[in-house]
Amino acid sequence: MICVSIAEKTAEKCIEALEGIDFAEVRLDKMSIDLEDVKKIFSRHPKLIATCMPGALSEKKRKSL
Repeated sequence: MICVSIAEKTAEKCIEALEGIDFAEVRLDKMSIDLEDVKKIFSRHPKLIATCMPGALSEKKRKSL
């Protein structure tokens, strides 16, 4: 199984990019999303990993996502 990294800017684009993909890393730090968007993305796909690297977002925002 190959893991694909997804770094789309919006939840809608991310969900579109996940179509047909078996396993993916979702780069939350590259996206303009909120907690509801995260819930929407992760409720639609069973095999996802969330990554939120330091630097782009505040520590508070990273932890909340």
